[in-house]
Amino acid sequence: MKVLWLTNYPLPRFSDKIGKKSIVNEGWLVGLSEFLRNQKGSSVIFCTCSPKFKGIYKIIDDNSTYYGIEDANPNKYNK
Repeated sequence: MKVLWLTNYPLPRFSDKIGKKSIVNEGWLVGLSEFLRNQKGSSVIFCTCSPKFKGIYKIIDDNSTYYGIEDANPNKYNK
């Protein structure tokens, strides 16, 4: 199973790897992400955008890949 998951917050596993503080520490987001990571034959890509990222981060961790992409204009859609 291949999954591409776009999240609105960096997951704790990714935040830890890049040295950022995680704002998501529990709940369905973390639980479901760990469930998917532990499925045999699964390949999961997590992607999130944030103004806190400068450039693009890519972390490969077991059967998961994490991307953090800079959001250069975070207020564009907040009007």
